[in-house]
Parts: sequence; structure tokens; C-alpha cells
Amino acid sequence: MGEKITLDELSAKLEEAGENVRKNMEKAINKCCLLVVDEAKRNCTPGSSPYDTMIFRKDSTRARRSGAPFDTGALRRSITGSVTSDNKTITASIGSNMDYAAYVHEGTSRMQGRPFLTDAISAEKSRIQGIMQAAGADGLKETCRTEYRGKPP
Repeated sequence: MGEKITLDELSAKLEEAGENVRKNMEKAINKCCLLVVDEAKRNCTPGSSPYDTMIFRKDSTRARRSGAPFDTGALRRSITGSVTSDNKTITASIGSNMDYAAYVHEGTSRMQGRPFLTDAISAEKSRIQGIMQAAGADGLKETCRTEYRGKPP
């Protein structure tokens, strides 16, 4: 038969489990944030960009050029991510501080958009889901290991 515990002990164990899951989720979100930043930068790199095959005509006097959003590399270098958290929420922010990043991403009336951030999230979606699922499960397993350390399960 199972061991009996008080309501206070159960409450403490559930709180510990929640904290373990939160810590693991924060680490996982950091990892996912880095994955998306790396992929977004890859999307802005000629030769590895999904937009390389796109052809744009800047104006009638200039030659065609590739669709990778790269001229000086400033946009690619500006893509960063950060994770913040408090007791209730964990938030990842990924983006660029370049004034023209939104125009490149969304497009204009004269230029097709190259959604390097949205496409990065889509490209990493299955990896992100796997990382997040594992983080939740590992947080719960950590609580169980702590509870049963030295005791038979």
C-alpha cells in the first residue's frame, strides 16, 4: 500500500513539481529561442536562405538580384533573442532593432516580403515541440526522483 501523506505535504510536493517544471521550461524556452535566432540568421544569409531563388527587380535601371535579405549583413547581425520570466510567465522575444527589418519581413507595395522570423519559427516547430514536451516531462520526473531517492518505487 502507498504511503499516507498530509494535505500540507501533498501541497508542498505539488508546489515543488510546479517549480521543477517551470525551471525546466525556462531552460527549454532559452534553447528554443536560440534555435529560432540561428534559423532566422540563416534565412538572411545568401546561399542558405530560402529566398535565394526569389528574383527581385529593384527598378528598371538595375539588374535583378537574389532574394536573400542581405546587403551589408547588418540585419542578420541585429537578430537577437531574450527570455524573461517571473513566477507566472516565461516570455521569449526574438527580433531585430533595424528600422527596415519590418519592411523586409512583411514586404512593401514594391517588394515581396521575406518573413525570415516567421519562417524560422515554422522551420523549427517540430524541434521546439519536442524540446518543450521533454522539459515538462523531465520536470515531473525530477520531482519523482527526489521523492523516491533511496526508497523503492
